[in-house]
Amino acid sequence: MRRACKLTLKHITQTKHRAIQNLLEAYRGAVNTYIRSLWQNPGGLDKITLARLPDNQTRLSNRYKAQALKQALWKYYVMFPDGH
Repeated sequence: MRRACKLTLKHITQTKHRAIQNLLEAYRGAVNTYIRSLWQNPGGLDKITLARLPDNQTRLSNRYKAQALKQALWKYYVMFPDGH
């Protein structure tokens, strides 16, 4: 199964470009928030840890928040395999 494909973005409008930039900014912010949260209080890929970033503090959907948490967990446990 293919999970990603390459696209060219040279023909997108400024509006679409801003929308993609806003999504990336929100996603990076969510990953960083989860990493800081995991540093203070380790967690896992569950509803409790996912709820550390309330819906009213981000414009991401739950699907993107779950992916951000998954990436944050991976980065955290690669950097600190035995905790901190």
